[in-house]
Amino acid sequence: MKLELRRLDPIADLALYETAYRWLMDSPSWRRQTEAIFGTLDHDEYMTATHSEGRCDVGIFRDGELTAIVILTITAKHTYEVHFESEGNVDPELIIAAGHMIRSQLFGEYGAQLAYTWTPSWNRTVLAIDKAIGFVDDGVRMLHGTCRGRLVEWIRLSLRG
Repeated sequence: MKLELRRLDPIADLALYETAYRWLMDSPSWRRQTEAIFGTLDHDEYMTATHSEGRCDVGIFRDGELTAIVILTITAKHTYEVHFESEGNVDPELIIAAGHMIRSQLFGEYGAQLAYTWTPSWNRTVLAIDKAIGFVDDGVRMLHGTCRGRLVEWIRLSLRG
């Protein structure tokens, strides 16, 4: 398996963003519900967000095929919010390996001092991936939005440089 990372361009890589949007639309209802809390399920808004200032998207390619996108958004000086979107059957080990590579670049080349992500408390798979990359639970919680009729508790996990 050959793992490659490449920064995506919202114009030149439109087809790849369309693929990522399809992953989201094909995902289970709970995933779409949690995405709608902070993001959007509207196609035009999703595509417009790819052009946001301070946002950098990194494509994760396995054997030349896009399997995930990591979204990095500068939220303050030297601080990045991190999220990812992937095909439904992506190997978590692939995300973890790419996460380590991105982490090295973010804190090495780009001078990040803090990166964080918000994950629903019940999403054990993503929490395990976050922790395997090196994110730690920093004790910050947020109750925001609903999924399956329940209030969602979000856990903030952080990486420090």
